[in-house]
Amino acid sequence: MTVAGEALGRETGLNLQKWRWTAAWASLVVLALVLAFDRSLISWASDYPKEWIVPIADWVSALMNFLKRNFTWLTRGISDVIGVPVNFVLQLLAKGFKIGRGLEAVTLPSLSWVGVVAASAIVGHRLGGMRLALLAGLCMLYIALFGQWQSSMLTLALILVCVPMCIAVGLVFGIWGYRNPWIDRLLITPVLDLMQTMPTFAYLIPMLLLFGNSPVSAMLATAIFATPPMVRATILGLSRVPPRSTSSDGWPAARLPAALADPDPLGAADADGRRQPGHHARPQHGDHRLDDRGGRPRLRRAAGAESAEGRTGDGSRPRRSSVARRTCSTG
Repeated sequence: MTVAGEALGRETGLNLQKWRWTAAWASLVVLALVLAFDRSLISWASDYPKEWIVPIADWVSALMNFLKRNFTWLTRGISDVIGVPVNFVLQLLAKGFKIGRGLEAVTLPSLSWVGVVAASAIVGHRLGGMRLALLAGLCMLYIALFGQWQSSMLTLALILVCVPMCIAVGLVFGIWGYRNPWIDRLLITPVLDLMQTMPTFAYLIPMLLLFGNSPVSAMLATAIFATPPMVRATILGLSRVPPRSTSSDGWPAARLPAALADPDPLGAADADGRRQPGHHARPQHGDHRLDDRGGRPRLRRAAGAESAEGRTGDGSRPRRSSVARRTCSTG
């Protein structure tokens, strides 16, 4: 009887909940129909009041005007500094070098398409062999065949300057975030998410206002979108380093052998000299360990080498048992 009553009560509760949701949706439909025929009944429900709009656009405009009035000298100075390598690469690949002024000016031509194609093939051969050389050379030749050489060289010039800058900035912020996890969690990760969510052209207008109408503005807008992957890759790569491959201060011991970072490379043995389970195999000749005083690697002889010389681990000669002494005396 009790079980039947509980089942009936549960079914009644479910039916009551369904009727509540049905009544709520029916009320919303009726309200929508009423507002569709006569909007004057509830004016704020049909048209959003202008007084309730948050003036974010006005705030952003005021902020940009403030930055333009007070920090233009700084942003234009940064633009001039970055513009030095950008202009050099542009002149090298696309525009040519102009030395002097007026009629006495001498113009040195930029690199020809033959030189750029040959340089691409040589670099590809040096980095990846003949296949990469053919791929790089044919891709550059493909650009020249379709008449897009000048615009492609302008893009290549910006990339040659932007990529090293993004790598350097991303590496610095990645190391900073790895060394300070709370900064990575509260500051770096939200900023990176915002930088990668917004499209590149959203950064272009503020860059034009602050840094002027120049190739530097386009390069900085691209760098803002291209830097987050380098930061994330740096943090991810450093966090994937095993704990036994890090030194005492937490930095990855990338240049050190695995035995240098192992806290106990010799492992441990029990009283009978047998290996305990879960430890590493004992090296045959010796073992490198970090010196606690100077941090430099020092050579520590393995226990097997000490026993080969007839000595124990503490440097003293092993004592013979009483049976061995009697055997030697009778012999």
